[in-house]
Amino acid sequence: MVFKQLLIIFIIIVVGGLYFIGGSEAVSEKIEAYAVEKHDEEGVQKARLFNIKYMYWTGKRDRALEYANDYLKKYDEPWKRQQRPGVDEAFFLKAKIIDSLMRPREAAKLFQEYCERFPEGKKIDEAKQKVAEYKMYL
Repeated sequence: MVFKQLLIIFIIIVVGGLYFIGGSEAVSEKIEAYAVEKHDEEGVQKARLFNIKYMYWTGKRDRALEYANDYLKKYDEPWKRQQRPGVDEAFFLKAKIIDSLMRPREAAKLFQEYCERFPEGKKIDEAKQKVAEYKMYL
């Protein structure tokens, strides 16, 4: 009896997980559409940043990279000393995505650029560690 209950719980978890990952692109599109419809520009920016993270978490690395590039194209203003909130995080996520796609040369350059552009960034310690790891590629 206990085994049967555990098996049912396991099946529910597996099916839920597959839906969560399999339907992640549809969920992401709904989040974006809702944010555009219901929020101001700041809310839309936050939703787009969340979408990058969500695609990364669900293993959709190519889609996450696409979202990160779009986000940075829209919000990154490297000529400004003070960046919009979230740009440093999106830049770091892009480097992390590139790293997870097994492109170490490109990732090393992005982590180094992160360190140069965002010396007070939230992820500066992790970026410095990655730069040290990938020193041979720089």
